[in-house]
Amino acid sequence: MRMEFTDTVLRQLVREGALKPSDSVVAVCAGVRDRDVFVRCGFDNVLITNINQDDRSDNFAPFEWRYEDAQQLGFADETFDFAFVADGLHHCSSPHRALLEMYRVAQGHHRRRVA
Repeated sequence: MRMEFTDTVLRQLVREGALKPSDSVVAVCAGVRDRDVFVRCGFDNVLITNINQDDRSDNFAPFEWRYEDAQQLGFADETFDFAFVADGLHHCSSPHRALLEMYRVAQGHHRRRVA
């Protein structure tokens, strides 16, 4: 159910022009289901991140996977066009810190506004 909602929201953002499938996206607290949504929606520049040591990077093709703690992302400010999370902040000891990190590494909030 949550992934269907995510799929619907991503498609709506693309239709409205707020997000393009070619935009760079970092997906935090993400997994294979998130990868599947981005594939279905036609995205091609997504970095899947989480702290699950058991995840293997080849599970996330066609996207890259990287070990990253959402509360302390190892990226410079405004590295990505957008940051994404669907289901995972509740696992963070500080969900607020994770949101601040997502805001920091995304530049989308500076470039576009959804009407």
